[in-house]
Amino acid sequence: MNPIVGVIGLPVEVGLELYGEKSIVLPFFTGHVARGLLLHVVRQVDPEAAGVLHELDVSKPYSVTPLRFRSVSRVENGFVLDSAYPCRVSFKFLRDDLAGYVLRFFERQNSVLIFDTVFRIASLSIKSKGYGDLEREAEAVKRFRLVFETPTYLPCLGSSYRWMFPDAIRIFSGLLRVWNKFSDGKRFSKERFINPTPTTTTPPDAKQKSQ
Repeated sequence: MNPIVGVIGLPVEVGLELYGEKSIVLPFFTGHVARGLLLHVVRQVDPEAAGVLHELDVSKPYSVTPLRFRSVSRVENGFVLDSAYPCRVSFKFLRDDLAGYVLRFFERQNSVLIFDTVFRIASLSIKSKGYGDLEREAEAVKRFRLVFETPTYLPCLGSSYRWMFPDAIRIFSGLLRVWNKFSDGKRFSKERFINPTPTTTTPPDAKQKSQ
């Protein structure tokens, strides 16, 4: 039986504050490091669940933040971690049962391995808010801005094609699809919010920069 299909719960954010036992070189962009860390943690608790989270071309019920840390210097392949200061990472889940895998892992141990270095857990925080609360607290705005701070492309489900530039229709279609799939609250139709006539905007100064 698939361990994480057909379950609806609360969105949860799990934040970790870690200290490395020594300084190491971390790459310029650490999103894949954070994702690998999450999948490793889940795999130790339930290998089948980790396999489901790793599936390609499906709506992911989670996201990760890149590692946030202070560096002592920059080298050719990244930044040298200052082990005297904490390293922080967050895992965000669209269902609270997924957060349970992370919590069960840290009930058993207070450290993780990143590359060849042990990181001790100094603190673990949990934030959660129901989909109904998010909907009730939402306020309509005329406009807002999205800034892609890291290399970004938009997957096209069911296809190997990748859309290389930010596109309003694809972005909000994806958000609606994820909300409708995982929310236990009101569902929304694409036609209600998005003009069905396809338009693509790729301004020359679109801000897509690497960290």
